[in-house]
Amino acid sequence: MRFFMTAGLIALTSALAPAALAQEQPSTILVLDASGSMWGQIDGVNKITIARDVVGEIVSDFPTNQNLGFVTYGHRERGQCADIETLVDPAPGTAAEIIGIVEGLNPRGMTPMTDAVITAAQALRHTEQAATVILVSDGIETCNPDPCAAARALEEAGVDFTAHVIGFDVRGEADALLQMQCIAEETGGRFLTADNAQELNEALREVTAAPASGSFTFTANLGGEEIGDDTVWERPVAPLELPLLSDEVIWEISDTSFNRVQTGTANPFTTDLPFGDYIVTVHSTAQDDFSQTEASLALDSARNVHAIFPPITSQQPTAQVFGPAQTLVGSAFTVSWEGEGLAPRDYVTIVPADAEDGAYADYDRLENRTEGELRAPAEPGLYEVRLQLDAGDRVLARTPVEVVDAEVTVSAPAQVVVGSAFPVTWQGEGLHARDYVTIVPAGSADGTYADYDRMQGRSEAELRAPAEPGLYEVRLQLDAGDRVLARAPVEVVDAEVTVSAPAQVVVGSAFPVTWQGEGLHAR
Repeated sequence: MRFFMTAGLIALTSALAPAALAQEQPSTILVLDASGSMWGQIDGVNKITIARDVVGEIVSDFPTNQNLGFVTYGHRERGQCADIETLVDPAPGTAAEIIGIVEGLNPRGMTPMTDAVITAAQALRHTEQAATVILVSDGIETCNPDPCAAARALEEAGVDFTAHVIGFDVRGEADALLQMQCIAEETGGRFLTADNAQELNEALREVTAAPASGSFTFTANLGGEEIGDDTVWERPVAPLELPLLSDEVIWEISDTSFNRVQTGTANPFTTDLPFGDYIVTVHSTAQDDFSQTEASLALDSARNVHAIFPPITSQQPTAQVFGPAQTLVGSAFTVSWEGEGLAPRDYVTIVPADAEDGAYADYDRLENRTEGELRAPAEPGLYEVRLQLDAGDRVLARTPVEVVDAEVTVSAPAQVVVGSAFPVTWQGEGLHARDYVTIVPAGSADGTYADYDRMQGRSEAELRAPAEPGLYEVRLQLDAGDRVLARAPVEVVDAEVTVSAPAQVVVGSAFPVTWQGEGLHAR
């Protein structure tokens, strides 16, 4: 039986040590799905059996001096999305204990994949180490309505988190494949597929393989007039004897796809990095400027990377930003700008009119364009659209915007039968494609949701009534902030349903069953 998101998950969460703790061993958390669908078979073998064998091999090969922990879910009771348990805290030498626990797992419950990944990533957050989660999933998320958005929220919340996703026995499941690929892309990870035990073993080894690494030092220096107006990058064997750049320096080291690998504010900044090709970006708050270079870091390459900035000048870019005088809550609106000397990572944002300079909410980077799109806040009021420097968050231009409530209505039948599908219609300007309608018990807190359907540019959709009779509300809510824009009361009543079958049947025989009732759902 397939559920509503992944039903077979293995996740390995690895933390890269920060620069100050370069000699510490990385921590790893293994998250294994023990939900009911793991009893499904591949070539006559239960997927939980395949997972036990593969996990046993992978865990056995982990270095004994490396911290390893174990989390599982769906192993204690059916139908509970909160059934997530940390059974082994990360510590050296835990492989044998974890293998024993995995051998004893009895799959039975739901698949809270996204919450398990969040639990694993946040378990390492206090160490300020970068977390890598490796997911092996055989289906569709059963608990979190939008795992892709949850992964994005982790990134936006500052959890240094990369998810590599392996689709296990998901051939032909388009929705599952899209969800898994999105989770990987949103967190800067890779997406692989495996259709049997051998491919699963190979995929896990590919994403868990520890590349060779070395210690590299990045330094921002102040040069003289002889270097011209542009920052010069050097790779000397020995550190250069030049003045250090004053004020704060921010380093961002990314792979060639611009997935962030390491950050730091020290100058010089020394960190361990796997050998490979990188994009190195340095931001100077003193100069309100940044510079970027490609660097190939190898075992035999120079270990010093210097960014030599030109002398500081007082010249700053000038700019203007334009937006509508008024826009609706939650709506997307166009912003345009013009100016000289703007950098691709400078950005426009919308914030309350009295917010401090440097504050930001929804934002869009310039990326060498002259026009972008922002989303209005969920609460009406006076706001400003600001164009800000990425380095130092200095405000170059601003324009006022009034955010007002939209006139929105939502309609639904006054009475529906338990479990039935029923139509919902709405009207309103400025609704975002990700705003949604939902049905919840009357009196529920705003932002609560159960069965839901997103706007997606439509004016009607279908919801499914709850299984329990009672007084409910159909609500139209903003995706950003979950503010309720409109609501309509709905009474959910029991259906008059009958079912008939023979009073007596022979063991193992087929027998007819008939039923009558209104509002029965196809499922």
